[in-house]
Amino acid sequence: MTALAPALPTPAHAGPAGAWPVASRQATRMPGVDWLLAAFFAWSATPETVTGRVDVAGVPFRYVLCYIAGMGLIASVIARPARLRSPWLLAAVGLGLMMAALGFVGRNDTRFWIIDLTNYSGLVLGLLWGANRTLKQATMAVHRWSILVAALLALTVVGLRLGFVPAANEGARIYSYSLFESTAMLVTVFPFWWTAVPLAGGRRAAMAKPAAAGAMAVVVLASLVSASRSVLLGGVASVLGVAMVRIRGRHATLWVLLCATLFLGVQALAMNTSAWQDTQLSERMLSLSLQEEVRWIELELMFEDLEGHWLMGHGFGSRFESAVVIDGESLAYAPHVAILTLLHKGGLLSLGVLIVFPLVLATRAVLNANFGSEICRACAVSMLIYAVLASMSGGWNPQQLFIFGAMFAMAHRSRSTRRKPSAAVEGASA
Repeated sequence: MTALAPALPTPAHAGPAGAWPVASRQATRMPGVDWLLAAFFAWSATPETVTGRVDVAGVPFRYVLCYIAGMGLIASVIARPARLRSPWLLAAVGLGLMMAALGFVGRNDTRFWIIDLTNYSGLVLGLLWGANRTLKQATMAVHRWSILVAALLALTVVGLRLGFVPAANEGARIYSYSLFESTAMLVTVFPFWWTAVPLAGGRRAAMAKPAAAGAMAVVVLASLVSASRSVLLGGVASVLGVAMVRIRGRHATLWVLLCATLFLGVQALAMNTSAWQDTQLSERMLSLSLQEEVRWIELELMFEDLEGHWLMGHGFGSRFESAVVIDGESLAYAPHVAILTLLHKGGLLSLGVLIVFPLVLATRAVLNANFGSEICRACAVSMLIYAVLASMSGGWNPQQLFIFGAMFAMAHRSRSTRRKPSAAVEGASA
């Protein structure tokens, strides 16, 4: 396990401030895969109330897109020199096989076994994709995906507000499930989008910051329309994350805390205005009670189900009795606090290796201003934003797990390329 520790880059070969990291010989050209992934993200951002349920041989269409993109990615990696020996990739594949086997031996429900396998594959594919792209290739792909998702989210928000996009619920709140998936992606990639893409240079990169700012404005509107506390709080955390990336120096952490305090003070003043108090989001924020939140009751039930299986979990396809009843079904395959889903599927072993340890490394990179470059810190902050969102609601889906894996792989890759500055010229055109 000692080989896993230096996963995030140090400034040993960082070069001048703001310089783009050197590329690697092992980067793989795969524009077809990037477009398949763009189609996958676009379909996930399209309101399901508009498209209806679309299945191919009984499999949801977005999972089919995920499978096709995954097969294309694997074929591209096999066909060219590639990085397949990443310890994190090997660990993710090994633990995935363990959870698949446990679910098969335990005779868990086949349908949910496939769902869990597909969701988890997003993490593996993210690690594989990030390990085989130069940082420039990866950042421009993220730039294109994010603009596409932001545009679809804007159309969804306007459509929900004006009524030509049907809502997924019949209550007072107005939302579609695609809205939550779109906002989660944009909030997670925002620190990386704002920081890394402008360093790539060129006309498209020059539009990165205005596009990222516009996307966050759409996220705020989405939180107001859907009255979603997690979307609003995730957006606030993402903006503060950018400050943590940009602020450097001896007292960087202190400055970040001061910025956070000032931001929350302005937010508190805004919450006292009549315009804010008339919104449903305001009512939900003010009525928040952590002790009475059903998601904590749900976790207690999940922990009870884990008795005797804490080390390796129940495997893919496992479910537990939940306090949340959906369509008359009280069994849940993932908790609302989705960051703990791997605890139920793969036990403390999988949760520690795939989630906790990477987040510890990311936290170290963020808190230590001299630990690495801005790109490294931006990847680390995006990983922490995923943790924030997944600790509130959602996160066990291939889109978010792909982003988490890709960000971690790119941070790891940044260190590898800096250790080999002699490879810069050959890989710069990749």
